[in-house]
Amino acid sequence: MDLATMNTKLTNGEYNDPVEYRADLLLMFANAIEFNQDDEREDSVASVARVFQKVALDKWDQYFSEAVTSDWALKAETQAQERFIQRAKESHVLNRWKRDSFVTRLNRDKLDERRRLAESTGE
Repeated sequence: MDLATMNTKLTNGEYNDPVEYRADLLLMFANAIEFNQDDEREDSVASVARVFQKVALDKWDQYFSEAVTSDWALKAETQAQERFIQRAKESHVLNRWKRDSFVTRLNRDKLDERRRLAESTGE
């Protein structure tokens, strides 16, 4: 795994959620550490990968804490409800409901019955 591959996957919408992205990020660091472990210099790829991994995980915790992701879930749910309401408005669901609901039909039937009674009694 590498940053270019991760960028391509991100750009193409191949990550379903942040956790999948995090898994690839950790895999990239693990590969860098594993395949460069023989180099013990302070500025070796493995050493730098360890430092970057710590920074990345600290930032991850900062940006993807439970509170933040809960806010995202709430925001996503709210947006979904708003889209549903907008589609309902656009398709005139409320008008159909007003026209076709049980209460409306019952009231319409009562009015029709009253009109028939009024016509039959001459009122």
